[in-house]
Amino acid sequence: MSPITTDWRVRVRMYCQGLGDCFLLTFREKGAVLGHALIDSGVLNPDFSRLRQAVEDIARETGGKIDLLVVTHEHWDHVSGFSQARDLFDKLEISDVWMAWTEDPGDQEAAALHRRYDKLKNALDLVVSTPGHPYAEQMQALLGFAGWDTARFAFSNSTRDAMDYVLSRMRNSEKKGKFCQPGQSLVPFGPAFEFHVLGPPHGKLLKKKDPIEGSSETYEFALASASLGDLRQSTTLDYPFEAIYKLSPTNIPSSLSNLQSILNLYEAPADSWRRIDGDWLNGSAELALQMDSYTNNTSLALAIELGGRDVLLFPGDAQVGNWQSWHEVSWEKTSVRTNSLLERVVLYKAGHHASHNGTLREGGLELMSKLQRVLIPTDEAFASTRNPKGSWQMPAKALYSALDEKSNHHVQRSDEAKPPLTSVLYFDTFV
Repeated sequence: MSPITTDWRVRVRMYCQGLGDCFLLTFREKGAVLGHALIDSGVLNPDFSRLRQAVEDIARETGGKIDLLVVTHEHWDHVSGFSQARDLFDKLEISDVWMAWTEDPGDQEAAALHRRYDKLKNALDLVVSTPGHPYAEQMQALLGFAGWDTARFAFSNSTRDAMDYVLSRMRNSEKKGKFCQPGQSLVPFGPAFEFHVLGPPHGKLLKKKDPIEGSSETYEFALASASLGDLRQSTTLDYPFEAIYKLSPTNIPSSLSNLQSILNLYEAPADSWRRIDGDWLNGSAELALQMDSYTNNTSLALAIELGGRDVLLFPGDAQVGNWQSWHEVSWEKTSVRTNSLLERVVLYKAGHHASHNGTLREGGLELMSKLQRVLIPTDEAFASTRNPKGSWQMPAKALYSALDEKSNHHVQRSDEAKPPLTSVLYFDTFV
């Protein structure tokens, strides 16, 4: 694989619009272009002008026709372009659309997942509907991925609107689209390019976002508990009752003086672990994490096999359970083996901006013995402002070191792009 070559089969263009995914893949055989596939189009940063430039560049590169649009999952940093640049997408011809089975309106399990998601969203909306709620500040990093409207501290319908737009383009597309199931092997650009569907899984693994504590399933487990811990900490927590009902050493009525000794015990530093003052709020952090991990694990994960040899891995934001399920897939083609696909990965689009639980270690990266290039769509500086105490790392340090070593120092990050001749920033990688 070389950054400059005339004898290429696939060109992967990673757009550098901010914290979000937008990849244009161009497939070629014997020098002739077979078609273009777009995988996601989104950005979390408030400035989406670069994303619009990216869509304009996509229109130029494809001649206004996307042969295959792949949308991995319902997170703002993957789908915002279908809202923020909808007028530009309206002008593009889209021949085929793929989404995960979890987006199929006719699938009962998918419908149940969406009902659960909506309940989590509504519960969190109640918690933080008051402007300036201090606990909502602690959760913005998670909620932004779900279309959180930070100006109102309430959920917007942006992600669902974007997904509905994609669904409408699917219904009106030439090939009427596909809700992909794990185990399928598809050939949208002919037999030389097989798209193997790895996930998302059905069942319990869909809900598993983190590795088992103390295991070596990923490269850095500590961040998982640190993120939740930091979300739960706030020095200015709200309380479930009006302030006049709160007892403290300075406002105990003389009629209740017998409670002074009890209050002194309760507020003793040594007994702080007994307090439950803010426990009623802790559930909201749990809900936010559940909703975030649920959505990431619904990612459509694809292994694109080139001529039966090299493999390109695009897992969306798949987390631990999604990755682990790949080894349990029953493939429609008996010749397909998950381990074999992973062993032949030459290009890996790092999952979830190279977060700690977006790449499996055992059964994942350690199997990629032929890895030559890693693409990380991230904006580390922006990500560091979106989470409390910097507990989130995009990329995670230990994982980044492993990716760098495994690829022989061929990691391309979207936040390190050098401006090309055009105004939009991108990396081109040829396979």
